[in-house]
Amino acid sequence: MTLQTSPRFPSYQWAWPGGNLDQLLVAALAVDHTEALTAFEQWLADNDLDSATFSEHRLLAAIVERLGRSIASWPEYPRLQGLQRLNWTKSRMTVHESLPAIKAMADRGLRVILVKGAARVAENPTEQKSRTSYDIDVLMDDADFEAAFEILAGDGWQSTRGESVMGLRGRLSTVRARNFKKGRFGDIDLHRKAYRPENQNDLADAALLQTAIPRSYFDAPVFIPTPEERLAMAIAHGGWDGHSHSDWLVDCGTIIRTNSVDWVEFGNIIQQRNLYTGAMIALSYLCTRMGLPLDAEIRRLETLAPRFDAITRIPDLVLAKDETALNTPTKSLRRLIVLLRRFNLSGRNTAVDTPRIYGRIKRAVTGGDAAARTAVAQIHAAHTGKVRIDLEMELDLPAARRRVEFELNSADRNIAHFTLLSLRENERRVVVRFTGKTVLQDGETDLELRAMPGKFMDDDEHRAEVLAKYRAVPFTILGKATFNTC
Repeated sequence: MTLQTSPRFPSYQWAWPGGNLDQLLVAALAVDHTEALTAFEQWLADNDLDSATFSEHRLLAAIVERLGRSIASWPEYPRLQGLQRLNWTKSRMTVHESLPAIKAMADRGLRVILVKGAARVAENPTEQKSRTSYDIDVLMDDADFEAAFEILAGDGWQSTRGESVMGLRGRLSTVRARNFKKGRFGDIDLHRKAYRPENQNDLADAALLQTAIPRSYFDAPVFIPTPEERLAMAIAHGGWDGHSHSDWLVDCGTIIRTNSVDWVEFGNIIQQRNLYTGAMIALSYLCTRMGLPLDAEIRRLETLAPRFDAITRIPDLVLAKDETALNTPTKSLRRLIVLLRRFNLSGRNTAVDTPRIYGRIKRAVTGGDAAARTAVAQIHAAHTGKVRIDLEMELDLPAARRRVEFELNSADRNIAHFTLLSLRENERRVVVRFTGKTVLQDGETDLELRAMPGKFMDDDEHRAEVLAKYRAVPFTILGKATFNTC
């Protein structure tokens, strides 16, 4: 191809996968079958299957499905088949436990749009063995998102962030996406938007919904995005920490090989969603390293390069690069980029959502009676209407950096969220103060303050280290919580 590549920063090749990951991707994607076999044979020689990571398992499933009988005589083949069956079984269990909720959404008249791995399976059910997916990503129109949430909440699904149904309902208008679990395998990611905030575009978001294609997902009527949108979506999600789940590149290769992609439309989406750098990284890798015939498509894409491309591409390159391969300066730059993006894109709709009130540590405490701690406390508010809350509590912070969360609820709605950011990794006893404003409706004088876990934990996760990091933190209220009108 004519694209000039160089491993030096800030070239696109600098951010390509390398090492063991590159070998697995060649085995899964290379057009040359012999090259794929050689790469996989080398990976097996260099690595122990017992030490394979989850992301490698996902690629191994695709490789076994692709190479099939070509590796049947290899001594590792029976174990590879076993890994593939294990991943397929877990994926099928996720579908089995999640499908009733998806059908309930469709039966209610909601427009269920599947994205990522679920879309690939809805497009071609034979992909089930090669595309491991332990969750199902569902995109909803803004108008349907809250109805979909209520279906999940009514059927016992829980937010993996640890908040209660009432607490999440109180801030739902601002939630862009949330992961829900039910039982051991039920796992649904409910999305209000298909892309991260930095890649959102109102016109493109509307077009995505309007052009979605009807499909059947295990007899459930669903929709999937167009091939151009699915390709752009895979690139967008793979461009940030993509090396931890690199089957997004397999998704890209599969979409290109099995669909008639409208490359003009793809270019329009890339421009609208500021995905030029990610698209050039992915397509140049697939073309140069994997042998996909994309020379003309890349030349067409090059005509869409933004001004000052060599400079503006730097943040996306640093995010796309395998973090373990970064040197100290680029690691620091990456942390800064992540911090700035998350900071700029955070925020709540304070006109609709119940408030989040951040606490501050007033002082450390020695001694005290930990036996007096409670996970739930009843609080009486002397006033309703617009009030200022002032609350002090004593608690024992665990030896972990984490959010420590509390919810203040009335009988039927969330009043406020209390959050303390614990940034030290040593256990300590502290006094914390929360001060902030909220609104109490008529009759909302008897309230409940509840400590919340940092994440949803199923029975298999009640290990000491997980509990220490995510468990609800009991507390003791000091004095009285005050509610003064303001």
